[in-house]
Parts: sequence; structure tokens; C-alpha cells
Amino acid sequence: MKPILRPEQWEKLTNALDAAVGVEPNLAPIVLKLKTPALQLRSLAEEAEAVLSDDQQAIIRLRLLASSCLAQSLELMRQLREIASQKEHSDDADITGTPLVCAETRTCFCKPGLLEPASLVLTGLAVGRVCRDLNAPINFLNTLHALAIALGPAEIVLRAVKSGMTAQQLASLLLGLWRLDGNTVAEPMGLAYLLDACERKRLSCFTQIFNALIEQTQSTRWDAAFTECILSVELLSQDKLRLIIDPDAQTLTSASRKKSASSVFDMLVDGTAQVVCANFDKVEVATVLEIDDKNNAIEVAIPDGLNEGWVGVFVPKMADLGNTDRQAIRDHWTQIDDEIPCLETSPVEVDLIAQVPTPSAPLPSNHTSYGEPATRVAGRPVVVIRPAILDGTFHRVSTQDKEKALSKACAVLAIRPIEPAWLDDADLSVSGTPDMPSAPSTLLLLERLNLLAGRASGLDTATWVALVPQNNPNGFYAICPSDAAQAVIVSTPSKLVEALRAPVQPLDGPTLCLRIVGSYDGYQIKLLDPIRAVHRMLGPGSRSPSPLIAIGLDAEKNPITRRRIRAVRPSRVGDFVLLLPITPHVVAVEIWREPRSRGGQTPSDSDDTLSGGATRCLCFHRPQGAPSVLTLNIVDAALEWELRHSAYRKPQCTIEFGNQGLFNPVTTISNWAYGARLPIDRLSPGLVFDGIRVVASDGWNAAERSMSRPDDIVVPRFVMRQAESLEFWLDTEDDEQLEVQWEVDGVIVGSGLSQKLEPQENDRTLKLTVKKGGEQFQITETIPKEEKLAMRHTLLSVSAIKPSIAGVAVSDEPMKNELTDPLIAFEIEPMFVAIRPPRPPTDESSGITAGKPPLFVVLKPSGLHAAAVPRKKTKRDKSR
Repeated sequence: MKPILRPEQWEKLTNALDAAVGVEPNLAPIVLKLKTPALQLRSLAEEAEAVLSDDQQAIIRLRLLASSCLAQSLELMRQLREIASQKEHSDDADITGTPLVCAETRTCFCKPGLLEPASLVLTGLAVGRVCRDLNAPINFLNTLHALAIALGPAEIVLRAVKSGMTAQQLASLLLGLWRLDGNTVAEPMGLAYLLDACERKRLSCFTQIFNALIEQTQSTRWDAAFTECILSVELLSQDKLRLIIDPDAQTLTSASRKKSASSVFDMLVDGTAQVVCANFDKVEVATVLEIDDKNNAIEVAIPDGLNEGWVGVFVPKMADLGNTDRQAIRDHWTQIDDEIPCLETSPVEVDLIAQVPTPSAPLPSNHTSYGEPATRVAGRPVVVIRPAILDGTFHRVSTQDKEKALSKACAVLAIRPIEPAWLDDADLSVSGTPDMPSAPSTLLLLERLNLLAGRASGLDTATWVALVPQNNPNGFYAICPSDAAQAVIVSTPSKLVEALRAPVQPLDGPTLCLRIVGSYDGYQIKLLDPIRAVHRMLGPGSRSPSPLIAIGLDAEKNPITRRRIRAVRPSRVGDFVLLLPITPHVVAVEIWREPRSRGGQTPSDSDDTLSGGATRCLCFHRPQGAPSVLTLNIVDAALEWELRHSAYRKPQCTIEFGNQGLFNPVTTISNWAYGARLPIDRLSPGLVFDGIRVVASDGWNAAERSMSRPDDIVVPRFVMRQAESLEFWLDTEDDEQLEVQWEVDGVIVGSGLSQKLEPQENDRTLKLTVKKGGEQFQITETIPKEEKLAMRHTLLSVSAIKPSIAGVAVSDEPMKNELTDPLIAFEIEPMFVAIRPPRPPTDESSGITAGKPPLFVVLKPSGLHAAAVPRKKTKRDKSR
């Protein structure tokens, strides 16, 4: 299916909006409001093709997405109708009624627009199909209709951009449509449709489309299997079920039902209906073992491989009727392409409307589940990691145990398991044995998951789970509320379903907030990631309030927003994530530390009130302008990008890998870098990531650009990882039949999955050899001497391109995060130049030794060029 947002138009619009925010930073919430309908439409459309192919999990996901948009979209539609009722149309039809078509031409829709009408039709069919059983399909189709209408302002802005409107003019336009005092989106929408004839015509075209969709949704038989006729389900044994059928239940719709229509029970008896058992992987017909006419009961055998799931009734005749109805929909949209102007050049891809599968699976239902009760919170994303446990020996949940636990959770709870595309070595191992909820290693894992959830983006509603080995027969799980997710969980495989069923607090938002990731040791705060403004949902917060409070201030230093930093561990120190809600009026954020009382508690642990005697620890201000990432591509496993900043500030670039919509940071480069080599050889074995993203942040404002994973990237089968100090271990998906050998400087020192080395004063070469079958793999690392030893982090070298500047000698040495101190900057058309003079010998803060030449950074429209310029000695230098 074609994207519902035309890619070229969407990219052009977003680039222009980002440029407008660079001119006027206060436009950020306005731009977000402008983009929101488009982002919601894109999320709905991404599930449409799978829904029309009867994917059960996609049906549940789309239903949840449509429900989340329902209230605000209906309110938008109500406001539009009020606006329409106040406007007298002398030359056009009513804004919500008759089609509007120009007399001269049928294609006066200012094409190409942002929205793809044919994809809107397919998304509407999918929404109507999934919401049919909610008895209110019209409301959900109106939701989609309202979102399409809400794109009107974005369409108008896009045409303005195409006409050559500058960023400053666009900023003025946005400030004219919206005011920063909290007015709703209905006002600019009203302006859009009352003043823009093109959008009014597009609106009437949408009205035609959705009138047809509502009619088709009400008359189409989408499903051939159902559960409403089943009163109860009893699991008699591991392979047998007893069903009680409603004696009055019939299969055909009330409009076509005849007095002589057979009941469902009679159809099951004569074989015109079948009992089916289903889960999210497959559906099979169950064999009837016994029929009890007196009690309307039927006993059936559970098919092999379906020991957990739900049961329903499948009627082949209804499948035939459904196929007839679906063919009628295909014929209708094939013919109507010539009748609705906006579909004239964009025909509906009717082939995506699939035939009814035989046998069909009914939608999951609590009252017809067996084995384990089903849940209506289906499609819930769950991010799963398998940390290595190093407690003198090596332990890790095997791939088979992980897959078994996730398969059970998918069948019972309909979760959507996801693995992070990237995790650092330090996040994949823990010392000690997590064998109970209060164990120190368990609390450390919960804290680590909370940090990972805060650093990741794209799946705010996900639950993060660390699967640990089962060290006792009963197993255990520990659950903790999170700052950036509903919950974080440490669980053994046997307790995973029970842990995911535990009640959690709802999320708040989505909200524009400032993300601060740091560490607190009881005295000082260390920031771990660049501060970044993000729009995401807020978790309930960790359970232990710390003495730290963040306060957002306006230009007059009045507090506008505040939030207490919370910790996972009871000690109230360690790594933390803070999502501080902000408004356009917040220009600075301060973090204060409250004094402790004799009992060790802060005076106001229970709220966000700042007590007397507090000390200010950190303060950072909102900078002017905003960064932008202009281009992004991969050349020979090296990522290259081009940056801009409207105020010539130095942004920090974070590289992120994505998997199924979840993006995890790989590393942050704190200079005007334009490229980095990707650490493909350190990806988790067996994991296929699907996206790469670069996020540029100036300490507040952020911009991003993403791309799909190239096909030629190969994920390694084995990775050597380092735990604390000198303990190394093998990360692999192949858990069995491996021959492992560790060598240090050519001497064999071990043969297990992990190896601990003793510190020495010389550099050493560590070689890992893995044999599987007839294959052999080797990994070699250089281990530095003890005084240089530290946890290994991902090192990305930034290559320098030689600029064509007369009289400048270019260094062949790669830049490695050296531009960390303030630069002296000035502008020479058409380039921006930043100079860092040599540091004095006594200053070791930047790691730059005395005598090193100054560094010039030249930013051209085509990208960044870095050159080390040697300074010639003068007579004054020689006299010294």
C-alpha cells in the first residue's frame, strides 16, 4: 500500500517547519500541533494492509490506535460543523455536504497534496472492519474523517512552502494561524476552510469517500468466525474442551435472518458450522467428540500445538458471503475512481482487500479463552533483554527458554515482543545473583531498565523486561513503576506471564517535556546524555523520591513547572531519568538539592515542593535557534550526515539504531562531526535492526533524520563482550554445541562461555575462538594495561574530508570527540569558521596536550570540513 503521507511532500513540509522553528524557537509546540494529525494518520495506515488480510494482532493494534484518537477527532468534527453552519455559501455547496467541483476542471485540488486519497480509502476500510464489533463503526470512521480534515492547515502550509515562502515568512504564517495563549486547533482549521477554496473542495471529496465507507462498513460481512454464541468454555483436560452454546444464537445478520434460519447449535450438529481453536499464530478446526443435545453442550478435541488460546465457531457459508461482499467493495472502488476527482489519478489498490481465510480465526475473547485467560490489552509492546549473570560462573537464559516464555506470553496476553537494536556491554551483564525481588542485582537491573526506557524513543507504552535464569524451582519476578514507561520488570521465564499481568499505573500525556538522563551519587549530578526536548508519554515515576527537584522557569524567573527526580533503588542515588513537562514560556531549568534531616529523609519527600535550605546544583538555559539534519546516508558501512544550526551553535549528534519502531542510542559525538563508522560487528547476534537515525541536539532543541537499514549489513553470529573490570563473555544465539577457547598472548587460559583475566602492567592480546560443527570463528581484542583499563565503550572514529582551502594543511588523523571545549567563532561568507587556540600546559581538562596545533572547523553549505592548522613560529616565539 502506498504511504498515506506522500514521502516527498512530507519531507518538504517537515524540513520547512524545522527551519521555521530555527528562526522562532517558540513555534515548537505549534509545529507539533500541526504535525499531530499527520502522524496519527500514518500510524493508522501502517496497520491497514495487515488488517485487510485478517491479521488478528494488527486488528487489535488498529482498534487501540483508533480508540486513542476518537475523542479529540470527534471534537474537531463538531467544531468544523459549527464553523460551517456560521458560513453562508453562495457559490459552493455546504462544507459537510454536496461535492464541490470546479466548473472548468475536475482536478482543482492543488495536487500533489500531502495526503494520498487511495490509501485513505484502504485505511477507512480497515478502521471500519476492526470497529464493526464495537457497535459504533460510524464514530470511528468519523475519527479518521476528522484527521483527514485536520490536515488542511498542513496542506496550506505545504503549498506556501512550494511557492517559495521563506522560513521567516512561514514563522509569521504559523504565528498568525495559532496564538501561543492556548487556543485550540479549531480556530486555524476554520480559517483554513473558510478562506481556502482548494481545501473546501478537498473536504467535500473526503465527504464522498467516507459516506461510501460508512455504507460499506455497515453492510459487509467481514468475519466468518465469532464467539458471541458460546456461553462458557471448560477445559476438561489438556486436550479436551466442553462448550455450552446459546440455544437462541444464529449466525446471519438480523437484516438477512429468516424465521427458518438454523441455530448455531443445530449447525454444529449437522456440520454446517465448525468449532475452531486459535491463537495469534494459527487457527485449526477442532474435532467434535461428543454432543449433548439436552444441555446444548459440545465436547471437542484441542488440535496439536493449540494448548492455549481461545475457541470460536466458524461458518463456511459466512466465509462465502464475506468474499462476495469483499468483491463488491473491490468493484465499487474500481468504478468510483472515475467519479471522485481526488481519486482520478490515484486509484485504490483493491487487490489488497484479501479473501476471507478458511478457516477464519475469531477475535480474542476473555470468556472463550482456555489454558490461560486472554486479555484485551493485546498488542502491548514488551521490550525484552537477556542479561548475562556473572557471580563466579556464567549464567544466561537460553534462546530456547526465552522463545518458549515469549510464545506463551504472546498466546495468553497477545503481547508484541521486541528486542532492542543496540545495547552497550555494560547493559548486558550484571554481577551477583538476581534470585529475589530485593536482591541488589535485581534492583540494579530494574534501575538499568528504567534508564534504557528513558534513553530509547518510539515506543512510550512499552514494558521493559529483563529475563534472568531461574535459580530456584518457583522462580520470581520484581516489578517497579518507571519514569519513561508503565513498568520495568525483572523475571524468570516461568513467571513472565504473571509479571505482565500485574496491575500498573496508566501513562500521562503525550506531553512536550525535557528529557534529562543523569547519575546522582548523593553529592554531585553527572549528565549521561545530551538534554533534549521530546514529545512523549510520561510514566508514573520510580518508587523512591530523591532530594533532587527540577524547576522550569520563565523569562522573569518565575517557576512554571517542577518535578521531583525519583530513583529505583531505596538508597535514592544512582542513574535516573527525568521527563520534565515544559511549555513555550520555559526558558531555563534548574535542579535543586534539598538538605537531609537527621533521619536521612528530605523535608518534603511526598511532593514536589522545594523546602528551605535547598542548594542549586545545575542550571541550563534554552538556546536560541535550532539544529537540523539536512542529509543522511551510508557509504561503505560509514554513516554520513550534514548539520545546520540557525544560531551557529555546536550540536551533539546521537546515532540510534531502530527495531520495530524502537530506537536505542549507540553513541553521542560532541562536535561538528559529519560522519561515523557504524559498529556493525558489535550488534547483538541474531538481531536484525531495521532503521538508523541521527538526532542533533543543542542542549534543548533537537532535530532528527532516519533511514532504513541497508540490505548489505550482516549481523555477527558471535560478539566478545566485557563486563566489570577484566571479565569477558561470549554473546551468541547458538547456546549449544559450541567449542570455546580463550587465549592470552597465545597461551590458552580457559574454555567456558566467560573468562576473567588478572590485571597486569602490560598490554595483552585476548583471542576468542569459537567452533561450531565444521566452522571456526575468531575474535581478537587488545587489553590495555591496568592504569588505562576502563569499561569499553563504542568508539566511532570521525573521518575528516580534505577541504580545498589554500594554505591549509589537513591532518590525516581521525577526529575522536576532541571538540569539547568552547570555540572562538566568526563568519566568513560563505562559510562558518570556529577556532580553538592551544590550551596551556596546566589545563588537562580537555585531554589536549600543550604544543598541539589549533583546530579550525569550517562549515560549508555542502558539509563540515575539519583541518588541523599548524601555526608558524614568529620572532616573538623565537625570542621566548
